[in-house]
Amino acid sequence: MVAGSSPAGPTENMDSLDNYKKEIEELKQSLASHRLFSSTLNADQVRQFMQSHIFSVWGFMSLLKGLQSGITVNDIPWMPNQNTKNGLTNFINEIVLCEESDDIDDIGYISHFEIYLLAMDKMNADASQINLLTERLKSEEYDKNFIDELSIYDEVKDFIKFDLDIALSGNLPKIVGSFTLGREKVIPNMFSYIVACIEYNNSTKNLLTYLKRHINIDGDRHGPLSIKLLDTICDTYEAYELAYNSGITSLQLRLKVWDRIACELGID
Repeated sequence: MVAGSSPAGPTENMDSLDNYKKEIEELKQSLASHRLFSSTLNADQVRQFMQSHIFSVWGFMSLLKGLQSGITVNDIPWMPNQNTKNGLTNFINEIVLCEESDDIDDIGYISHFEIYLLAMDKMNADASQINLLTERLKSEEYDKNFIDELSIYDEVKDFIKFDLDIALSGNLPKIVGSFTLGREKVIPNMFSYIVACIEYNNSTKNLLTYLKRHINIDGDRHGPLSIKLLDTICDTYEAYELAYNSGITSLQLRLKVWDRIACELGID
């Protein structure tokens, strides 16, 4: 705040939040109507898309674990907190259960990240870079330089580094903003457009399973519940501002990834 200025009043705060919400809706529409999904993608185009999108899938898991760490009780000895009574612990643990160990027909128990890796294998998509990163993290503590050293688009690097920065920040409004506004309230509509561009066959079966699973659970349950999560965690205007800025940045970075992939695929 500028010295000598007055703090924003309730009306100004509401106007600012309305502007944030408008920007979120505009970004969601830009993603949903993106030229990348304007027509059916051929097998090679799907492979190239997956090689970048797998990092978003992995980043989502880190955001989710950041939420679980900040909302649920992880201390020993265990003691209840306010979130064991207001439904947030139930909601977050429900998503973690689904994302980390879903029960999928013809596959069994598996994380959604691993479903995507199976889908990449079926499509003969190159998973070497995400595997290089995850293998390194098994023995070394995370460092941003790990991302910079990967042979992936710069736009993907920026996106995944933002995800990790937010997930590791410990700032719940920022994490909730990226998770809810940048993911849960966007994915069902966005994935619906992607599904329509991919022809069903044996090689694309696992990818379509992943996409349709998220359309169903995020659209019918997780998306609406995530708004309760946002409204509960953000109990001040300042918290909402942090959340919306985080969500907007996440969507802007994803849009840049979509633009780069479309450009590389020659989609005008």
